[in-house]
Amino acid sequence: MLMPFQRSSQAPGSLSWRSECADGGESDVAGVLQDLTPREEGIAAVSRALAFPWAFGERTLPFEEAAGRRIMRPIIAPEDFPPYDRSTRDGYAVRSVDSHGATPANPVFLREAGEVVMGRLPTFALGSTECALIHTGGILPSGADAVVMTEDAEATKGWLEIRRAVQRMENVLSAGEEFRAGDVLLPAGRRLDFRTLGLLAMAGIGSVPLPDITVGIVSTGDEIVPAGTARLRPGQFRDVNSVLLASSLREEGYTSRFFGIAGDDRESLRSVLFRAMDECDVVLVSG
Repeated sequence: MLMPFQRSSQAPGSLSWRSECADGGESDVAGVLQDLTPREEGIAAVSRALAFPWAFGERTLPFEEAAGRRIMRPIIAPEDFPPYDRSTRDGYAVRSVDSHGATPANPVFLREAGEVVMGRLPTFALGSTECALIHTGGILPSGADAVVMTEDAEATKGWLEIRRAVQRMENVLSAGEEFRAGDVLLPAGRRLDFRTLGLLAMAGIGSVPLPDITVGIVSTGDEIVPAGTARLRPGQFRDVNSVLLASSLREEGYTSRFFGIAGDDRESLRSVLFRAMDECDVVLVSG
């Protein structure tokens, strides 16, 4: 049986649980658990409490350290990407209109106006019947709107022979094509993986908001012993639930703490539960 914990609104220092007995009635477990309600209602209440946006604190981590975590708020693009029209091929930046009609049998000749230096804005513009050598990722010079691939052209003594016409924006990644400033890159609650981390790096986002939440795990039962126990005495069971819960939470990007195994006596259970509640935002109890 797995139950989320909440403090009672009755007597100070008392504990109240909501669960369902096998016969559908109420039960008092070790003199601590009272006021029981149907299991489905308890699950619904926990689901509402854990739904975004959470009423928990927030912390930030460098995005490189946030793999596997879930983000607290949506991630918004701070800028257009790419910020400029960029070539997707090695070749020559051209004005597409100047290539119209080019075929192997009837090539078009353009004059080379320069070379686009990688990592820099071009310092020149293309005029009519001009072209510029460009590499993959290079920024198109002003006036260019397409790229002729290297295999479709041949350069000779300052002139370029084009054997295939190109359409406007062919072999070009246009400015803002990946995303625009203000776009939601990732919604709240999205788990970060290698794909989403790559997207954050592309957008220049150095840190991410994460929920500052710790989930406590408590196992209960006089018959429960640590999972690593080699030999069991008659009637004993290894603590499997805490291992499953901690692993599941870790896979979902949450931090958990194990508070040990509480016995079935009132004081033992009371002590462990209050300590877990004082130190955690959510407490999961299994027994």
